[in-house]
Amino acid sequence: MENSSEKLREVLNEFPNLSKLYNVSLISEKLGVQTKTDCIVIDEKNKQAWPIQVKYANTPRKIYRTQMIQLLLEASLIEEKLGYKVPFGFIKFLKS
Repeated sequence: MENSSEKLREVLNEFPNLSKLYNVSLISEKLGVQTKTDCIVIDEKNKQAWPIQVKYANTPRKIYRTQMIQLLLEASLIEEKLGYKVPFGFIKFLKS
C-alpha cells in the first residue's frame, strides 16, 4: 500500500517538465486574506500556474464549498502576487 508521500509524488509527476513551488505563503493586503498553498505548478512558457491542494482524506461525493473557496482564494492570490494566469486548480485526495 502506498503512503501519502508516495501518492503525492505520483500526482506531481504528472507535470514532469513544469516548475513546482511548495508551501508558499500568499498574503493580500487588498483583500485582507492570506493562505499557504500545498503546491503551485508553474508553466513559465505560457505564464500560467495551477494550485494543487492535497487533502489527506477520502474523496467526498462532492467537493465541499469551503474547499472550492480555498482553491479560488489561492488562484486569486497567485494571480495578484505572482503574476500568473490561473485557468484552473486541482484538489487531490490521497486516501482515494
